[in-house]
Amino acid sequence: MTHDLEVLIRKRVADRRCGDVVRVLAPPLGTKTEVLELDDFKFKAGLGQLYERELIRRVCTMPSGG
Repeated sequence: MTHDLEVLIRKRVADRRCGDVVRVLAPPLGTKTEVLELDDFKFKAGLGQLYERELIRRVCTMPSGG
Protein backbone atom coordinates (compact mmCIF):
# COMPACT_ATOMS: atom_id res chain seq x y z
CA MET A 1 0.00 0.00 0.00
CA THR A 2 2.83 2.39 0.81
CA HIS A 3 4.40 1.68 -2.57
CA ASP A 4 1.11 2.48 -4.34
CA LEU A 5 0.87 5.78 -2.49
CA GLU A 6 4.45 6.66 -3.39
CA VAL A 7 3.78 5.88 -7.06
CA LEU A 8 0.66 8.05 -6.97
CA ILE A 9 2.57 10.96 -5.43
CA ARG A 10 5.41 10.66 -7.93
CA LYS A 11 2.93 10.60 -10.83
CA ARG A 12 1.16 13.72 -9.56
CA VAL A 13 4.47 15.54 -9.17
CA ALA A 14 5.52 14.51 -12.69
CA ASP A 15 2.16 15.70 -14.08
CA ARG A 16 2.51 18.92 -12.03
CA ARG A 17 -0.87 18.23 -10.38
CA CYS A 18 0.12 19.44 -6.93
CA GLY A 19 -2.53 21.22 -4.92
CA ASP A 20 -1.58 24.38 -3.11
CA VAL A 21 -1.54 24.30 0.65
CA VAL A 22 -4.17 26.54 2.21
CA ARG A 23 -2.71 28.33 5.20
CA VAL A 24 -4.83 28.72 8.30
CA LEU A 25 -3.99 31.69 10.46
CA ALA A 26 -4.15 31.30 14.21
CA PRO A 27 -6.41 33.79 16.01
CA PRO A 28 -4.64 36.65 17.77
CA LEU A 29 -3.55 35.88 21.31
CA GLY A 30 -6.00 38.31 22.92
CA THR A 31 -9.16 36.83 21.40
CA LYS A 32 -11.59 34.89 23.55
CA THR A 33 -12.80 31.51 22.41
CA GLU A 34 -16.40 30.44 22.79
CA VAL A 35 -17.00 28.12 25.70
CA LEU A 36 -19.50 25.36 24.98
CA GLU A 37 -21.60 24.01 27.79
CA LEU A 38 -22.70 20.41 27.42
CA ASP A 39 -26.10 19.34 28.61
CA ASP A 40 -26.14 16.04 30.48
CA PHE A 41 -29.93 15.74 30.41
CA LYS A 42 -31.02 12.16 29.78
CA PHE A 43 -34.28 11.40 28.00
CA LYS A 44 -36.62 8.93 29.63
CA ALA A 45 -37.65 7.55 26.22
CA GLY A 46 -35.29 5.62 23.97
CA LEU A 47 -34.33 6.70 20.48
CA GLY A 48 -36.65 4.12 18.91
CA GLN A 49 -39.57 5.50 20.90
CA LEU A 50 -38.75 9.05 19.80
CA TYR A 51 -38.71 7.96 16.14
CA GLU A 52 -42.00 6.11 16.64
CA ARG A 53 -43.65 9.20 18.13
CA GLU A 54 -42.36 11.37 15.27
CA LEU A 55 -43.67 8.90 12.67
CA ILE A 56 -47.09 8.71 14.34
CA ARG A 57 -47.25 12.52 14.52
CA ARG A 58 -46.42 12.81 10.80
CA VAL A 59 -48.86 10.11 9.73
CA CYS A 60 -51.70 11.49 11.84
CA THR A 61 -51.26 15.03 10.52
CA MET A 62 -51.16 13.99 6.85
CA PRO A 63 -54.07 15.32 4.82
CA SER A 64 -56.19 12.45 3.55
CA GLY A 65 -56.13 12.22 -0.22
CA GLY A 66 -59.43 11.49 -1.77
